[in-house]
Amino acid sequence: MLSTRITMHRIAIILLFLLAVPRIAAAYIDPAAGSLVLQLVLGGVAGAGVVLKMSWRRLKSLFGRGAALQSPSDDEAVGRER
Repeated sequence: MLSTRITMHRIAIILLFLLAVPRIAAAYIDPAAGSLVLQLVLGGVAGAGVVLKMSWRRLKSLFGRGAALQSPSDDEAVGRER
């Protein structure tokens, strides 16, 4: 049992060493790769904006003073009753 753990430990160390050693990369990055990165960044910003907009009231009450104040028109529009 102990020898199996030591062997597994050694294998893990060797694998980590092999992954950490830099290799020569003869690669070409075409112009479309820059466009892809730009799309990823813009998509992330848009997604964060949607999440922020959907949870704005909850965030406002979390960082604001006390509970979030709601106007009566908000209650009627959502269909809630007090």
